Order: sequence, then C-alpha cells, then structure tokens
Amino acid sequence: MRRSIDLKYLKTLTRVIEKKSFSEAANSLYITQPAVSQHIKKIEEYFDCEIFSRKNGLNLTPEGEFILKYAIRTTELHKEMINEYSFLKGSGFFRIAISSTFCNEVVDIIVDQLKNITENKISIVRFDQKTKDLVNDCDFVIGFLFSNEKINSEKVIHEENFAISLNSEINENTPIQRMIYTSHLSTYHAIKLVSSIDINIDFQCMSIQCNSHSQINSYFTSPYTLTITPISSCPNNGVITYKKTIPDITARIFYKASRTTKSKRGFKDAIDKIKDTIINTHKVQHSQY
Repeated sequence: MRRSIDLKYLKTLTRVIEKKSFSEAANSLYITQPAVSQHIKKIEEYFDCEIFSRKNGLNLTPEGEFILKYAIRTTELHKEMINEYSFLKGSGFFRIAISSTFCNEVVDIIVDQLKNITENKISIVRFDQKTKDLVNDCDFVIGFLFSNEKINSEKVIHEENFAISLNSEINENTPIQRMIYTSHLSTYHAIKLVSSIDINIDFQCMSIQCNSHSQINSYFTSPYTLTITPISSCPNNGVITYKKTIPDITARIFYKASRTTKSKRGFKDAIDKIKDTIINTHKVQHSQY
C-alpha cells in the first residue's frame, strides 16, 4: 500500500505560497531553505508532477494548483482538530469561538476586548459552517450569518457588504483564471457578485470555495485571481478592491454570549468596541457601486 504523504511537506507548500518565497517560508518554519526545497521535491515525487512552473518562478502549475487546494484543507483540518480537542479539555477557561472567516487583525481585536471582562485564561477556537454546531456551549461566539440563515439567540451587531479583490495585474481586458470565494456563498451568488463589476472571466475559470481566511489569504495576490469575501475578512494589503451591495447577498456579523458572560462588568462596552473596530478596520482602496 502506498504510504500517506507527510503533513509537514504539505504545510511547507502552503507556507511557500503564503510567503511567496522559499527563504521566507524557511524562516517562518524554523528550517533551512534546502529543507524547504526537499519538502517540495517530496511532494513532486509522490504525485509524479511539477508543483511550480520552472519558467515563471513561484507560479503554480495546474497540478500544483490542485495539490495546493487540498494541502490547505488538510493543514487547516489538522489545526482545527488540535484546537478543538484542546478546547474540549479547557475546563476553567473563558471559551471564545470565532468564525474562521475573520482575518487575523479582527480576531486580535475581539480577543483583546474580551480579555478585559474575565480573569480566566482565554481558550480560542475557530469554526466554520461545518463545525458551527460544536461551539454552542462556549462563553462567547462571534461569526457570520449569510442571506436568510438564522441562529437561535443571535445578536446581529453589523451587516456588511462583500469585497471583491483583484490582483493588480488584472484589468478589464484580462480574463480571470481563478475565482476564490468563501464557503458561505453559493457559486451562483459568487458569479452574480462578479458580474456586477463587469470583469471578464475565462470560461474555464477555476472556482474554489474556502472555509477560512487563511485559505483565502493564500490566494489574495496570485496572478489572474479574484477573491470574494466579507469586508472584515479582506486584508488591507494593497490589492484593488470593489465593495459591492447586492440585494439578498450580505454578511451579518452576530454574537452569542452565555448568561454569565452577559452579566460581566464591561461586557456591553466590549461589544460596542468590537463593533466599532470591525466597521472601521478595513479601508477599501477602490469602491464601485
């Protein structure tokens, strides 16, 4: 039987794409650059293909695109398993569940505000559409409701539009080759959003749904790529962004809190600060309505 591929090789691949550099990936993983190259070679040997186009630097081959998609899913699932197991064992902690769609800057803000209302150690878990039901017993939950989706006892604190982010190499005459969008959107709604800005899409365009911000983030500056996310999941990294309002396609940010959490001193102020910061955190570079 063929042996499974080592998880660390897949993690290295995702880090190379994230950092856009073998040397930066090596530094972030605390390994040498030759080790990074060896990990990529191991993946290529396992699948008998080339990951990167030798003519175009770090541009992925079609096989590389396919492998990266599953490498991201696999590494995220492993991280999710570790986090959720630790979370289940976290008796005595103040347990916070945060949607994996939020970007890291917003997560830091949420956690910083909630630290002020508890003396307990903080335990954090990220959840997505598939794992949402696992966090119902947390002390505090914050996430997204999409379209007509409902959750019992939710408190909507903000309703925001979607950001359509384009790599700077793309213009009206350049077809999009990849469309990356949050798993909360259907393909139909994703295409409807893109159609509203009159951007040319290749009829063979690859559509990829992602469950988390880290998955989507790895594609943000890829050539000929378009990403669709709620605004609070879009990094302020210089890409050209269109902020769109489409009827029935909105992202509502909600929170749920236990009775004990709601009774804590400073809770209302913490919610107000989280709301204000989410609204004002991301400056959209280019808007078209």
